[in-house]
Amino acid sequence: FEAWYDLYNKKVDLSVAKNKWRKLNKSLIPAIMDHTERYVASTPDKQFRKAPVVYLNQKHWLNEIIDPDASFAEPENELVNKWKFK
Repeated sequence: FEAWYDLYNKKVDLSVAKNKWRKLNKSLIPAIMDHTERYVASTPDKQFRKAPVVYLNQKHWLNEIIDPDASFAEPENELVNKWKFK
């Protein structure tokens, strides 16, 4: 737990998060650790990071990580082009 909590690096609700961690299936830990590393990198400002217990309770390690630095590219297809203003 300590390794994950240090990696997550948002120090709130320690005892609640620790209790939830103890109840997790141990086979999930590698996936949680991998996702947490990428999630933390994608949310460098930890005020926008979920509380650790929320991350665990809502199984956020199953969610897609949105890269905030990725550029938005409009899809090029006939339907989109039809509705573009010229």
